[in-house]
Amino acid sequence: MSATETFLREPAIQAVGWALLHFVWQGALVGLLGALALRALRHSGPDVRYVVGTITLAVMATLPVVSGVQGWRVARVASEPAQTLGSAPSSVVSGVTASAPADPWLQSAAPECVEGAAACSAGAAADRRFERWLPVVVLGWMFGVAVLALRLVGGWAHVRRMKGSGTRANAVLEATVERLRRRLHITRAVTLLQSSAVSVPTVMGWLKPTVLLPVGALTGLTPLQIEAILAHELAHVRRHDYLVNLLQTLVETLLFYHPAVWWISRRIRIEREHCCDDLAVSLCGDPVMYARALADLEELRGDRVQFVMAATGGSLLARIRRLLAAPPPHAGRGPAWLAAGAALVLVTVIVVGPLGRQSLAAVRPETAATEKAQTLRGFIGQLIHILQNLDKFLGRAEQSAPPAPPRTPAPPAAPAPPAASGVDVALAPPIETARAIQESSGTVSWSRDGEKLVVEYRGAFTLNETDTDIVSMAPGARVRISDGRWLRSRAIEFTPDGSGHITRRYFAGGGERPFEPEGREWLAQVLPTFARQSGMFAKDRVARLLKNGGVDAVLKEISQIEGSYGKRLYFTQLLRQAPIDAATSQRILDQAGRGIESDYELSTLLIDAADRLLVDDATRKAYFDAARTIESDYEMRRALTAALRRGPVPPALIADLLDASQAIDSDYEAATLLLEVVKADPIEGGTRAPFFEALEGIDSSYEKGRVLQALLRRDAVSAETLLGAVEAAGTIESGHESAQVLIAAARAHAISGPTRDAYIRAAERLGSHDRDRSLAVLARR
Repeated sequence: MSATETFLREPAIQAVGWALLHFVWQGALVGLLGALALRALRHSGPDVRYVVGTITLAVMATLPVVSGVQGWRVARVASEPAQTLGSAPSSVVSGVTASAPADPWLQSAAPECVEGAAACSAGAAADRRFERWLPVVVLGWMFGVAVLALRLVGGWAHVRRMKGSGTRANAVLEATVERLRRRLHITRAVTLLQSSAVSVPTVMGWLKPTVLLPVGALTGLTPLQIEAILAHELAHVRRHDYLVNLLQTLVETLLFYHPAVWWISRRIRIEREHCCDDLAVSLCGDPVMYARALADLEELRGDRVQFVMAATGGSLLARIRRLLAAPPPHAGRGPAWLAAGAALVLVTVIVVGPLGRQSLAAVRPETAATEKAQTLRGFIGQLIHILQNLDKFLGRAEQSAPPAPPRTPAPPAAPAPPAASGVDVALAPPIETARAIQESSGTVSWSRDGEKLVVEYRGAFTLNETDTDIVSMAPGARVRISDGRWLRSRAIEFTPDGSGHITRRYFAGGGERPFEPEGREWLAQVLPTFARQSGMFAKDRVARLLKNGGVDAVLKEISQIEGSYGKRLYFTQLLRQAPIDAATSQRILDQAGRGIESDYELSTLLIDAADRLLVDDATRKAYFDAARTIESDYEMRRALTAALRRGPVPPALIADLLDASQAIDSDYEAATLLLEVVKADPIEGGTRAPFFEALEGIDSSYEKGRVLQALLRRDAVSAETLLGAVEAAGTIESGHESAQVLIAAARAHAISGPTRDAYIRAAERLGSHDRDRSLAVLARR
C-alpha cells in the first residue's frame, strides 16, 4: 500500500470524507431553512436579511466541522474497542458478521445491531460501498480547494498591485471622505487613492481601509453624486464588509461543491449592497440622485476580484429599481430579535440537536440507540413546531415593531407609503382614487396588535358609501382580501363577469364557505380599515367627510390613519377641497408635524402647500415648527426652501427661516439653504444677524466660503454686511478658503475703515502664501 493510500485511509481523513458526504444533505436542509427565513423576511429591512443570510452561511461552515470531529471520535472509539465497547470491533449475531461502520451517523446506532443483525448488515454493506469511494471524494475535494485557493491568492496579489498603483486624490475629495467618515463614526483612518487599475470605486483592506477611485471615472458626476458614491464605499468600511467578504470567500473555497453555499453567499452580497445603498441615501438624502449616479457608473463596470468591494456590487439594475420603487430605507423592517431568534433556533436544531448527540454516542455507546431515536423525534418535532408557528412569529414581529420608526427620506420619483406603527404598506404608483387607474395592481399589507390584513388587487374597483363592500370593478380586475395568516386563514376573492356582476368567494379554515352571512360580516369589519389605511380612495372619502362633518371630520379621520403616506394624501385632498383660513392652516400644520413620521411625506406636504399654509405670523411659526421635526437634513432644507419661493418674502419670515435652519446638521444642506436666502434677500436689517449666526453653525470651510463668496458677488452690499462677511472669513479654518473670501471681497467692494482693519486681521492669521496674496489684492485696490 502506497503512502498516499495509507494517508487517505487514516481515521481523520475518513472522517473528513464522511463529513463532506453528509454536508450534501445538511447543506441542502440549512439552505432550505435559510430560504424560508429570507422569504418570510422579504418585507423587512436588508440589514435583517443580511444577518439571517450570514448566520445561515456560518451554520453551513460549522456543520462539516462538527460532523468531522464526531466522525473522528467515532473512528477513535472503533480503533480502541477494549476501552469503549469491551468486545471485538465486530460482533457475530445469529451467524451474521457486522463490522463496526465507519460512518459516524451509522456508528451511533451500533447497539441497535445487536437486536437487528440483518438491518445492521445491510446498513454496514451500504456504508462500505460509500467508504470505498471516500479516497476519491477527499482527493477531488482537495484538488478543488487547491484550485480555488490559487484563485484566492491571485485575488489578494491583484489587490496589492492595485493599492500600489494608486496616487493620492485631490484635496476636495479627501475633505469629502473625511467629512463622511466623521458622520459615519468611522474611527479608523481611510486612505483615498486614484488608480487606473480599477474601473469602479472600490474598497480594500480592513485594518487600514483604502478607497480606490478610477482615474477620470467621476468627471461626469455632480459633487452630490460623488459624495453619495463615496458614502456607499465608506459604508462598507463601517460595516467591516471587506473582512466578512473574505470569510465568505474562504467558506466558498472549502465548500465549493455545494450549490446552496454559493446561493446563500450571493444573497448575502446582494443584501450587503442594499444596506450600503440605504446608508448612502440616508446621508445624501436623495435616492433619485443616487440612483442616477449608479446608472452613470454602469458603463464602467468590469471584472473584479471576488472579495473586492465596489460601488456597483450585485445587480445594479435591481438596486436602481429598488431605490426608485421600494419603500424608504429601513421601512417595514422586521425587528432584529426575529432574525436572531430564527438563527438561534436554526443553530440549536441543526447543530446541538442531531450532531451534538453524537458525542454522547461516542462516549456511552450503550445508550446510542435511545439517543438516536430521541434525537430524530426531537429534530422532526422541532421542525414541525417551527413551520406551524412561523405565522405566529411573524405576527409577533409586526406587533412588537416600534411605534415611531426612524424617519428616512422616500424616493421622490416613486413615493411609496412607508411603514409606521407596525404598518407595512407596499403599493403600486400612488393613486387618489381607483377610478383614475385602469391598469393598476399592487399589494397593501397592514398589521396592528396581532391583527393583519393583506389586499392584493389588479385593475380598478370602487367601494360603496360606507366602505363595507366593493360595488364595481373594471373588466379583468381581481381583488383578494385576506387576514395574512399561513394557517387557518380567511380570505375573500372578488371577480367581475362580462355583465359587471361581481362574484364573491369566501374561504376560511382551509376550505371555501358560503359568503353569506359570515363572509359578509368579516368583509364589513376589515374593508373600512383597508379604505382608510391605504389612501387609495382619499379624494372620494375626503369629499364625503367634508360634506358630512367638515374639516373636523377629516382631521379626525387623518388621526386614525397609521401610515405617513396615507396621512399626506388626506391632508393634500383637504387643502385642495376645503376653504382654508389661518386657524385651519395652523391646525393642519400642528397635526402634520406631530403625526407624519416620514420625513419625505412631511416635507412633500409642506412644499406643495406652502402657498396656502403660510398665511400670517402664527401659521409661519407653525410651518417652521413642523419643519424642525424633520430629521433628514435634505428634506428639512427642501421644506424651508419652499418658503422662499412664494414671491416677495418679508424679513420676518427670513429671520424665522434662518433660525429654523440651525437645526440642519449637514454643512452642505445648510450652505445650500443660505445660498437660496442670499438670492431672495439682501441680508440687511433684521436678517443680517440671523444670517451670520446661521453661517457660524457651518463647520466646513469650503461650504462657509461658498456662501460668503455668493454674498460678496451681490451688486449691493452694505458696509455692515461687508464687515460681517470679512469677519466671518477670519473664522474659516482653511487658509485657502479664507483667502479666497478675502480676495473676493477686495475685488468686488471698497475695503476701508473698520472693514479694512478686519481684513488685515483676518489675513495676518493665514499662512505666508495665503496672507501675501490676500494683502496684495488689497494693496492693488
